[in-house]
Amino acid sequence: MGSETVLLVDDEERVLDVTREILEKTGYQVLTARSGREAVEVYEKNLPHIALVILDMIMPDMGGEATFRRLKDLHPEVKVLLSSSAWSWSRHWCAKTWAAAGRWRATAAPRPACSCPSRT
Repeated sequence: MGSETVLLVDDEERVLDVTREILEKTGYQVLTARSGREAVEVYEKNLPHIALVILDMIMPDMGGEATFRRLKDLHPEVKVLLSSSAWSWSRHWCAKTWAAAGRWRATAAPRPACSCPSRT
């Protein structure tokens, strides 16, 4: 069971709701943001309390990459879990970003066995 505060960032309401519910049921305090810009504002106001940021990489306005870089500017040791339904894009971005920095840890969720409709 967790007890830390997590900042959850996603532009999809359903993803926010389900993920927040899971995190809260396991003991975490959850702050949410629906855009990269809002995430930066929430992070700045709550920086000492946030243990982890779960960040969607594909969002309109200020996308995940720009948000990630801004959070790193605010606090270089920020812990961020990058999240994306676009698996091949996120794998490529993570490899490019962390390989260049010498810091590379990534885990891909297993692909579903069923044939799921793709997002367009």
